[in-house]
Amino acid sequence: MQNASIIKLGVGGAVALALSLGVISPASADVQPQSTDAVAVGSDTVQYVADFVADGSPTGLNGFNTTNARRIFSFDATGDASGRAAYQNGTATALPASVVLRAGQKPVTRPNGSGAGISALLTDTAHQIDFVRSSRLPKASEQSTANGLFGGIHVYKIATDGLQVAVNASAPATQDWNGPAGLSAAELVNIYNGTYKRWSDITAVNPSFVSPAPSDAIVPILPQVGSGTRNDFLADLKIANGGVDVPLASTVRTSEEHDPTAVSAMANGTMTFADSTTAPYTKKDALAPFSTGRDKLIDTSYFGSTPAPNTVYLLNGAAPDGAAATSYNLARTLYLLARQTDVTSTTPFLAGGSLNLVNTLFGTATSQFGKVQSSSLFTAAGVTRSWADLNFASAG
Repeated sequence: MQNASIIKLGVGGAVALALSLGVISPASADVQPQSTDAVAVGSDTVQYVADFVADGSPTGLNGFNTTNARRIFSFDATGDASGRAAYQNGTATALPASVVLRAGQKPVTRPNGSGAGISALLTDTAHQIDFVRSSRLPKASEQSTANGLFGGIHVYKIATDGLQVAVNASAPATQDWNGPAGLSAAELVNIYNGTYKRWSDITAVNPSFVSPAPSDAIVPILPQVGSGTRNDFLADLKIANGGVDVPLASTVRTSEEHDPTAVSAMANGTMTFADSTTAPYTKKDALAPFSTGRDKLIDTSYFGSTPAPNTVYLLNGAAPDGAAATSYNLARTLYLLARQTDVTSTTPFLAGGSLNLVNTLFGTATSQFGKVQSSSLFTAAGVTRSWADLNFASAG
């Protein structure tokens, strides 16, 4: 659940007026969860399947909140319903957006990403958060902390997704960029560590690749710190780098994960490298790891024109180094995380029911997120339903 309909109807005019005055005031009429509702925060990657399972899909499928008095409030990772970050006027600094997690409580910083969601759960002594959306497993250190607080973080797999390389698109399913048809993990290592600065650097090693603009700078983009997508992508590049962390070049940019405008709306400029040399770039030189599910959702016109369908193209051709027949593609798992004490709670969630909040919503194969009947809601969000109880799983 995001914002109340009454807010959505007037947001365009309100923002226009606020911008004309040079000030934006916080909204005061957002729906706020009651103590009996379920509250979730965390991953941008997982947020739309959580939104659809809670509130229904734009394809007309009903969600949990359609027929239940006690609701799921899954707060999106950013305050923008299109999954974009808000920035301070005239800067590239993201605003620390806030949210009221429970009615009558003070605003807190909105957890943006898997890591931020897990951190929020670990510091949530008032129990305002019931579960976390995550596109990565908890770290061993996070599980250790959680074990001393509430018996550990119980992990439930709910879906599968993919991670590919997004580039600028000029038409449906057509890339409009200066790089190759595909990139291998090894080539991505060299791009993100700064070994490959210009497209001509790849040509020098792999002559089979001919760039339309060989002297242009390559512009690598990563999701924000704390993003599960960033974590998984860099962990995978570490494997391709012989188990050694990839040192990021100073030219690597940061954007909200899965925001296609980071690529498609990037302005032309000049890149200065660590060796003080320079090179021009355009949006045709940018690339970023991107959820296959989010790309599918964008292309259904769910977001209208912000972002528009076919804003980015996911590379699927062969890499110049011949390491793979198709471009980089990482299979990913999406999770919901809960306190172990909530998993074993004997307090029913729904009036007249016998199951606690966790088991009602996602703790069993017949729960709202786990049941086969919800598969169409997952498909509408671009991902595949796949439920499993992973207990106290961790990684890293």
